[in-house]
Amino acid sequence: EDTWTERVDVPPALPKTGTTSGSKKNSPGCSGTESVLIPVPNVITWQQSSRQSLPFREPFAGSGCVSLQMLSDGRENVWINEFDRWMFCLWLACQLYPAQLKDAVRSFIPTITGFRRDRDDILHGIPSTDTVAGIVHAAVTTLSARKLTWYSVLHYNSSPHCGWHQSDDILARRWNPKNICKRIDKLSVLLSPARITNLDFSAVIQDETDRSVIFLDPPYVKTGLTFYRYKFDE
Repeated sequence: EDTWTERVDVPPALPKTGTTSGSKKNSPGCSGTESVLIPVPNVITWQQSSRQSLPFREPFAGSGCVSLQMLSDGRENVWINEFDRWMFCLWLACQLYPAQLKDAVRSFIPTITGFRRDRDDILHGIPSTDTVAGIVHAAVTTLSARKLTWYSVLHYNSSPHCGWHQSDDILARRWNPKNICKRIDKLSVLLSPARITNLDFSAVIQDETDRSVIFLDPPYVKTGLTFYRYKFDE
């Protein structure tokens, strides 16, 4: 199941050495910031045990598994940032427009032709965020495409689960509106205090509004385009 809807089971904590003080690193253009960068899985253990309830930022949110864990544990000052506009719309719709998103989920009918269309739209287009309808459409398109492909990873060679030659009825078995809507309800509550943005990761790191814990999980340098729509250009 997709991690964006699930509470994450955190691996056992690493030895305590360095977990409370963090690992301060210099990132391009962010000298002078007061943010603390801590490796995983130390970050969750450190946040849970720290007496300082520092704000938390995830510049490369993706499925947002760490941010969701923080919110599940009662942290309210959580900043979720996703540069991919399609995934950003899914986050935003879950937070602000759950009723409309659930209506779209219930009315969505999976087909092989529709999967190819939605995959190509996601890989080659940028959705509009000017209207609620545009955000919700992008959200259900993103959700359905990831639910109906292998391993929830969408790239240029992605195919529907069980292949292109299956029937629409077989593909539709992977789409369970009732369960998805239940998860949207849970997410809308969980995400209510979070800040959700669609910015370049550097803006989230460089922001000096407050001293924060930052969890950085960037795209793979060499194989980024195999799994993501974006990669580093430097």
